[in-house]
Amino acid sequence: MPWNCVGSTRRLPPDVPKRCHREARRLHHCELAALVWARHVLCLAQRTSGATHQPTRRRGRQAMDLSPRQPTVGPAESSRPKSSRRRWISMGILAAAIVAGGVVVTQFLSSAIDYYCNVDEVGVRDGCESDRRLRVQGTVEQGSIKQAAGTTTFEMSFNAVTLDVRYDGDPGGVFQECIPVVAHGRMVSGVFLSDRIEVKHSNTYVAKNKNRLDEAEEAADACSRVG
Repeated sequence: MPWNCVGSTRRLPPDVPKRCHREARRLHHCELAALVWARHVLCLAQRTSGATHQPTRRRGRQAMDLSPRQPTVGPAESSRPKSSRRRWISMGILAAAIVAGGVVVTQFLSSAIDYYCNVDEVGVRDGCESDRRLRVQGTVEQGSIKQAAGTTTFEMSFNAVTLDVRYDGDPGGVFQECIPVVAHGRMVSGVFLSDRIEVKHSNTYVAKNKNRLDEAEEAADACSRVG
C-alpha cells in the first residue's frame, strides 16, 4: 500500500553522505506508515468488537456529566409529610375532645336543671320525665304530714293527682297543710325524694308562672274548705 509521507524532521550531521540522508528519510517514512497502519487496524478492531470510543478530554477542563440525576430533597421538604400528618392528628384529637366535652356539658345541664312541673305532669309531659331532677308544684294534702327520725313525709296533689314526698329534715317556716309548695328532687321507686321545699316563690317565678300559682291557690282554698 503506497503512502504519501512528508519529509522527515530528523536531521543528520552535515558531514554524513547524501546517501545516508536518503536512507534516513526512507526509514522515517516507513516508521510513520507503520504507526498509521497500526492505528487504523486498532480502530477497525474496536468498531468490530462493539467497543465505544471515549472522547479524549482536554487538559484543564472537566467533562460534563449528562446522566439524569435524582432531585435532592432538603430537610424541610422531607419533614413536611410528617408535620402535616401530625397536624391532622392533633386536629382530630382536638375535635374529639370538643365533642366529648359538649356531650358531658349537655348531660350535666340536663341533670342539673330543675324543670317546673305540676304533680299531674310528672312522667307525662315532656321535660317532666321521672328519671330527671324536677321542681314539682302541688298542694300539701290535709292530714298527710308525718315526721319521724328527722324525716318528713307528706302528700302533694294537683288536679286530683297525688304524689308521695319524703324530705330529710324539717321543712320549717310556714310549711303546713293546704298550702301550695314546690319540692325539689327526684323520683325514686314511686316516691319523690326532696332535698329542698319552697313555700314562697321568687318574683321571677311568680312573673313567669302566674297561671300555675292561681291554680295552686284554688287547690289550697279547696283543701281548707274541706278541713
